[in-house]
Amino acid sequence: MLALIPDAFAFTWRGREVVGAHTLIEVGLEPRADFRPTSSRDRVLACVRGSIWIDEAERQLVRGELEIMRDVG
Repeated sequence: MLALIPDAFAFTWRGREVVGAHTLIEVGLEPRADFRPTSSRDRVLACVRGSIWIDEAERQLVRGELEIMRDVG
């Protein structure tokens, strides 16, 4: 499922914020209209949107928030 993320989402730069001694980059994720999941398990990717925060210096994911937009069913 992780390998599908670049195909499943459109990524949007949302900015930088400083938290303590770390500069975080916020990136928005919106499902792509042209994404076609190949399994019922992968269908969840078409039903969520959210944000991720990446530590700019460490290049590590430090936070993620997802919102379920509709029933995956």
